[in-house]
Amino acid sequence: PSKPYIKSSVVTAPPILIGRKNELHVLSDWINAADSPCVFVTGMGGIGKSTLVRAFLAEHNGVLRNVLYLSFNNSIQRTLADDNAAYIHTISKSEKESLDEYYQRKLRAFHEIVEGTQSLLVIDNYTGEINKELATVIAVGWKVILISRKEPVANTYPAIHVDALATQQDLYALFENNLGHSLHSTDYPHLDNIIYRVDGHTLVLELIAKQISNSYLTVKEASRLVDTHGFSSIA
Repeated sequence: PSKPYIKSSVVTAPPILIGRKNELHVLSDWINAADSPCVFVTGMGGIGKSTLVRAFLAEHNGVLRNVLYLSFNNSIQRTLADDNAAYIHTISKSEKESLDEYYQRKLRAFHEIVEGTQSLLVIDNYTGEINKELATVIAVGWKVILISRKEPVANTYPAIHVDALATQQDLYALFENNLGHSLHSTDYPHLDNIIYRVDGHTLVLELIAKQISNSYLTVKEASRLVDTHGFSSIA
């Protein structure tokens, strides 16, 4: 009852992950590489970075001892000092402690708990700098994934860049999955036009498919609306 332990974050796996086998393979190699404690997962907003990492965590659920999946909160200190997000059993801030004092004590506790284990810290929407504060957190002894729209500075930490899905078949599968029913052969030319207009953006394609389903549109009608008015007019 008195032993400190990390309460791992609850991370739900995406219902389906399409076209990201290579990225999952790279993450799997990274988690087992002793000389690479931190990796960035980068790409434009809505392209599927967080979905990729969540799928990776679900795949390695039985291997990782501790998992913290946190959203960046202005600074690494504020992110990790928040006991609602990063909870350690028996550890809490006293009234006499400053935030910095508590943060340093909490880092020491994290180190004692994760040392010698396969543990992972994920910080989503990371907008911070690559500086001493980040290096101190990485030195705790866990693996660190930073999900960010920014690419890391060259020669600092490796990055896995998430682009639009590589093949048209993957884009078709993604669209069909969110549409809720199979596509007809006559739909594909109109879907090709939609894909071209949105540059294969994952989230936008998902939203268009769901909007078609909710608005009882055909793919042809949606394509015409995108041509005439852009994506926002579909609603």
